[in-house]
Amino acid sequence: MRIGVIGGGLAGAGTALELALGGHQVELFERESACLTQASLQNEGKVHLGFVYGQDPSLATARLMARGAYTFAPLLQRWLGLDTLPVAESSAFHYFVHHTSLQCGDTLSRFYARVVDVLDEERARPDTRYLASDEPPACRRLTTRERASVAGPGIADVFATSERAVDPRPLAALLRSRLAADPHIVTHLDTRVVTATPGDEAVAVTVQGPEGMRVERFDHLVNASWDDLVRIDNAAGLPPRGPWSFRFKRYLRLAAGHGGAVPSATIVLGPFGDVVQYDNGELFLSWYPDGCTGISTTERHPEVGTPRSPAQEERLRATVHGALAALVPALGALPARSIDEASVEGGVILALGVTDVDDPGSGLHARTTIGPRSHGRYHSLDTGKWTTAPLFAHALASRIMGRT
Repeated sequence: MRIGVIGGGLAGAGTALELALGGHQVELFERESACLTQASLQNEGKVHLGFVYGQDPSLATARLMARGAYTFAPLLQRWLGLDTLPVAESSAFHYFVHHTSLQCGDTLSRFYARVVDVLDEERARPDTRYLASDEPPACRRLTTRERASVAGPGIADVFATSERAVDPRPLAALLRSRLAADPHIVTHLDTRVVTATPGDEAVAVTVQGPEGMRVERFDHLVNASWDDLVRIDNAAGLPPRGPWSFRFKRYLRLAAGHGGAVPSATIVLGPFGDVVQYDNGELFLSWYPDGCTGISTTERHPEVGTPRSPAQEERLRATVHGALAALVPALGALPARSIDEASVEGGVILALGVTDVDDPGSGLHARTTIGPRSHGRYHSLDTGKWTTAPLFAHALASRIMGRT
């Protein structure tokens, strides 16, 4: 079969590589000048175990994240042809419970214990592994003295977990090389998909690239774009599953040698942030109130591709670092030069739900209606989270190839 894939992010790359392993010819369309430069690169790389979804007491989101987490490394190794993933991981995350958290430490402690049970079940499945170490899932509540050694006074509780992140940068480089080397995949860069029209026998795709406008026909078409997912789906006759929104989230990235030992931390539960210390020495800092530039329900977030001025970037460095340092004191010991030289980057997030994370009932607190959908020969892939991208890519490619 000849199959088209829109979007060269983690989901699109995984779908293309799985189809290529099945012997099919794949045409991959990427709007940017390289694959894996947008949302799949512009994130902290956390391979979620479900702990952050305390507002979904059904555990449905936690179970889905667990399935994604325990297939993440095995699937990527399959596609890359490697025995291990030679990329940097983070230190294990501490979950810092903010004093204004949507849930208190006691409630979260009970929820985390249930999540660990789910993870134990997932770990027992065949052909699963959590990243390189595959350490047993764990979540331990710190004592008052232990908490005081890592957290500021605005933190009411701290839990030490086994959750980690993978640095998306070296992983993206590996996937770009693998896509370029596969004889079954042709990648069209700087090429925008204008519209897709499903038919009984094929899907017609109008693309605008360096050679101009043209129409291609495919036996199947996969829409694995991200900030263009809604627009292309709507044009193809596949409306969203429900109310949806885009957010654009900016963060700081500090190079190795920033001069401090900082714990990886996720601050819960609400509009807070993350600190990620990778074992290659680099550091990721995200503070939601200043880094998230609002919710949009247009078909594409208006800030995608919009540059920030030097003054705006300078203010963001100061506010993100200042807010996080009050909660994670080790950040306050970093040299000022490290913060001044931090790069300001960002990416778009698509999710079902139109109210923000400070709303306890927001759809952003759950990820249960995500994954692949099919409309005849047209397929849409809502990744949901970076963690579940390989899982869904494999599932959709298997569906197209008629595998269970």
